[in-house]
Amino acid sequence: MISPVAGCWLGLVFGTVVLLSSQDVTPFMIFNPVATIGVLLLRGALTGYITGLTYNLLVNRSKTIAVLVAAAVCAIANTGLFVLGIYVFFFPVLEMWGIAGAADIASFVFLSMIGFNFLFEMGINVIVSPAIIRLIQYISEAKEQN
Repeated sequence: MISPVAGCWLGLVFGTVVLLSSQDVTPFMIFNPVATIGVLLLRGALTGYITGLTYNLLVNRSKTIAVLVAAAVCAIANTGLFVLGIYVFFFPVLEMWGIAGAADIASFVFLSMIGFNFLFEMGINVIVSPAIIRLIQYISEAKEQN
């Protein structure tokens, strides 16, 4: 079983990697470094926790379904928490970029900032899931033999 705590830890590592390696965070760091760090780390940790929790809730029914649903939930939670962080802490940044009005900002965020990323992440998660399922089965079989 993959625990929500393990997912939280992996999500925190993911958030740290994004924070340290992405040039996309620079405008946000300039505007509000504390919120930028908080959003990236908290988003990663919560996404991992939610994903691990989803897997644990479904694994007794079917490992395949648990992995596939957890993969989809991971992409949805990651994107949703990012959007929430953008709106709560960085709305003025979007306004400074010349995007006027809530409808324009929503369009910009969904089409420019997360649209492709969400679709790419969801696709990769679902494509890689069969390999994850097989790895989980292999580990489970190896534990049973010992």
